[in-house]
Amino acid sequence: MNQIVSKAAVAFCAILLAGGIWIAASSGNIELLIFILLTLALFLFWIWKRLNIIIDERLVAIYEKTSVRTLETSVLILLLFSLFILSIGYYAGASNLLVWGYALMQNIVLIMAIYILFWLYYSRKYGVTGDE
Repeated sequence: MNQIVSKAAVAFCAILLAGGIWIAASSGNIELLIFILLTLALFLFWIWKRLNIIIDERLVAIYEKTSVRTLETSVLILLLFSLFILSIGYYAGASNLLVWGYALMQNIVLIMAIYILFWLYYSRKYGVTGDE
């Protein structure tokens, strides 16, 4: 199986996922959405295994840099959005917005705690703790 077929399959999965989300949202059937997500994940995993793609160090570095930038950007966007919601909730006296703002802040703290735990784990695993 070549990469053109795999990209077509991924595009097909994206179309099916969008359709499944639309059907599940319009009918209120969350089980259908979960079934579609699991089926598409298994299908994409099967395609990935059939491709036998060899990943070199350059691709690994690209994946690492993009994942770190995505994490940084999403945390920054969540922080700004939660501060915006908290300020609107505080000045407007809307307690619902305060609850949502604090919930977003808790998500940011959770994401940062997970990042720190993984950073500690991998720095000890690969010996980059600065103990040399």
